[in-house]
Amino acid sequence: MEQDSKFGFFASLIARLSTTHVLLAIVLGPFTIAIFRYTRPSDLPVVNAYPYDFFHQKAHTAYFSNAKGLIEEGRKKHTDCVSFINMIQNPDYTASHVRGLGTKLSRPGPSACGSSCYPGFEANRTITDPRKIVINVVRKKFNQNRHWHTVNLSEDLIRFVGRMSEAVFVGPDLSTNPEWQDLVISHTLRLFAAVKALRGWPAFIRPVVHWFLPEFRACRQQVRQAKSMLRPILDSRAQMKSTEEPPKFDDTIEWIEEEAAERPIDPAEVQLGFAIAALHTTTELLKQALLDICAHPELVQQIRQEVLEAVRESGWTTAGLFKMQLLDSAIKETQRMHPGSIVGLEREVVRDVTLPNGVKLPRGTKIGVDSSVMWDSNVYPDPREYDPQRYLRLRQSGNSAAVLSSSSPDHHVFGLGKSVCPGRFFASNEVKIAIARIILNYDLRAKVKSESRRVVEVGFMMFSMPGVPLEIEIKRRQEEL
Repeated sequence: MEQDSKFGFFASLIARLSTTHVLLAIVLGPFTIAIFRYTRPSDLPVVNAYPYDFFHQKAHTAYFSNAKGLIEEGRKKHTDCVSFINMIQNPDYTASHVRGLGTKLSRPGPSACGSSCYPGFEANRTITDPRKIVINVVRKKFNQNRHWHTVNLSEDLIRFVGRMSEAVFVGPDLSTNPEWQDLVISHTLRLFAAVKALRGWPAFIRPVVHWFLPEFRACRQQVRQAKSMLRPILDSRAQMKSTEEPPKFDDTIEWIEEEAAERPIDPAEVQLGFAIAALHTTTELLKQALLDICAHPELVQQIRQEVLEAVRESGWTTAGLFKMQLLDSAIKETQRMHPGSIVGLEREVVRDVTLPNGVKLPRGTKIGVDSSVMWDSNVYPDPREYDPQRYLRLRQSGNSAAVLSSSSPDHHVFGLGKSVCPGRFFASNEVKIAIARIILNYDLRAKVKSESRRVVEVGFMMFSMPGVPLEIEIKRRQEEL
């Protein structure tokens, strides 16, 4: 009887509610939840928190336009940790601590060197053989003109890297297909655009709104296109493998199939993941390294002589690449000055943890480490000066972390610990081979003299300014090998 009276009370209450009340509840409910969610108190200071900025529009604007300034502001005001909306940023000295936290941290999701990287990248025979891909790409993109002429690195290098990478990723059939090249290049750029578009919306509505964003629709269409293009190759290989003497394939299509065994995996999605992981970061490093090297004419000749000696002694092999130590140092110095992000080692706390400085991080907290250690005069003398022999000297003194593919708390572009980028060997060799081939075959000189035009910072990211040509001058030279 008492239960019936309770039901009767609620029934009469609902009956008295007008349609307007119901609509208001539906509309305002999520906003109320969001307000409580995003305004809950925190023990850590937040540098981009603003009054009445319930959905973080102002916070996101400040992040995208002035993230480096916010980091410097936080570093001056707070010595332990500083919090951004959705992320805790640690000072650079905690890089070792972040690496040591082990199972208490995880990757916050897919990233440039995350789960898309495959651990077999050190098998780089496909790109180290100059008869296959690299020399053909160099000739096509830089041509055979023996007079000084201009090359736009912004336009040419992304296809240059695309051809080199795809030769390993998908083999000769697709790597030479212009439609596939256009697909992987544009998909990477569109994915970054889609992520940026989604960040303009409150987090609670993103699972719905992404279905309607044109950037996401374009990405989904390209995934379908990739599956359609890869299917005939997969079917053809399956048929060839059923013969008495099946051929052997040496690319990531085959490596992934062997690694996956019976586990379900979509080859097209994996290939797009490889492109995202390799294309943007490798192109940026190659571009910036060439600009730095071209700005120092004496360095061009020194590297050329080193490459000649290494190849004559050991050929285009892993041993030959190991001997190109000045080139290795010059590229790593570029990477130090232009690491691609002003915050690295992004992680998510999977269990409550207390840092050595006493700061408590609850489960679910996203953290990152300030990259300014790479520009710290206490760590690197004259850190704002490009010194191509900096890491060569460290290497000769016995510092094994001075190698381009290595990582350390003082230079953590490739990450640290268990989440260190497994594709770093492939990327390092790819950039070294590309620059070595270019310097052997061409004379180079700088054309862009304004350093301010080279890199822009959007949020934590650092990359070449879109739409601004990054040009060098080259001319074909007589080959010495």
